[in-house]
Amino acid sequence: MKKKKINIRKLLFETHLQELGLRYRSEYRFHKARKWRWDWILPDYMIAIELQGGGFVQGRHSRGAGMQGDMDKFNEGVRAGWKLLLFSTLDIDSGKAREFLRSWLCPGVKR
Repeated sequence: MKKKKINIRKLLFETHLQELGLRYRSEYRFHKARKWRWDWILPDYMIAIELQGGGFVQGRHSRGAGMQGDMDKFNEGVRAGWKLLLFSTLDIDSGKAREFLRSWLCPGVKR
């Protein structure tokens, strides 16, 4: 039996969302034909959030074919009415993503 790898950044970001009191869903399929998924959504705001990992190690998101696929996905999502936020692993690790969401959506929540 394969052991599932724990994604620390996913856990950290979901902890941040919980701290802010934001309702979220992860791995939300938004496009039936292409089976595209958003990493997270904030359904109360029609906001999609994507983690752009691998940018510093020549991962999928920083190569031509991967970038083109991401652009196609992002543009179709925007056409469907989603507001799209992109965060890097550094944004999550440093708390920058949490602070952005706090200042925009939860200004009454302390830092």
